[in-house]
Amino acid sequence: MTIFFSIAGFSLALYILILFDVTDLPSREAGLKYFYLSAMSAGLLLMGSFLIYFIVGSANYFRIDSYLFNGSLPLQLQPICCVAVVFILFGFFFKLSAFPAHL
Repeated sequence: MTIFFSIAGFSLALYILILFDVTDLPSREAGLKYFYLSAMSAGLLLMGSFLIYFIVGSANYFRIDSYLFNGSLPLQLQPICCVAVVFILFGFFFKLSAFPAHL
């Protein structure tokens, strides 16, 4: 959650910088587009975090590591874990404007 809130705080500063000139139409359009994409990426990041919490039952990094990477993950939960990791990665990619999210 600390990672999510730090990225959200950073995004808040970027909203203000993008919308600095409110009278300029492209500035408003860019600010709204960035806000929508940021909200979508935050949703992906939170959904992936929720799925990991659903699988492991804890938000402790050491417990997540020991549960997911020591072979104790049941076969029924492996697809959910893959989806959770993809959601988290795409959420970070959108926040960082990395490929393929920058298109």
